[in-house]
Amino acid sequence: ETTQFQNLALAGEEFGTVPNLAHTSLARYVCVAPTRTEALAQADELRLRLHERRRAFARLRGDDPEALVLRSESEFIRTQTIVGSPDDCIRQIHQIVADLGSGHIRCTFNGTGTVDPVTTLRGMELFAREVLPIIHNDTSSEVSTSQDRGAHSHD
Repeated sequence: ETTQFQNLALAGEEFGTVPNLAHTSLARYVCVAPTRTEALAQADELRLRLHERRRAFARLRGDDPEALVLRSESEFIRTQTIVGSPDDCIRQIHQIVADLGSGHIRCTFNGTGTVDPVTTLRGMELFAREVLPIIHNDTSSEVSTSQDRGAHSHD
């Protein structure tokens, strides 16, 4: 998605327009834990599980799963996640909004089914308790959650 946002901005420049990304949304896997080290370990495990799932889908399609390249840990974290302690997550959300201009972030806590329920709920509770109140009170950010829009999600 990050590349798509960048391509949209480039296309806007080419045609002399400025795309308003405030009404767009960006999805991120969220790995939040009391410590950055614990969250980074969760993110790396998620990266490996998602790669194995991609390989399984490739086999189902009749494609060669060996042709899939495992994303580096740094690329995965940079382009697909919000990861770290609650303070790290707050900084990353603000950075995403500042860099990309996206007004909405869809947070996925369960790795789309690859993270166990206990870890998922623990992360959701920590995020709800320590990240959301700060984001909601930060008037310099346009970040919103699915709860703001009346949606109910169990991601």
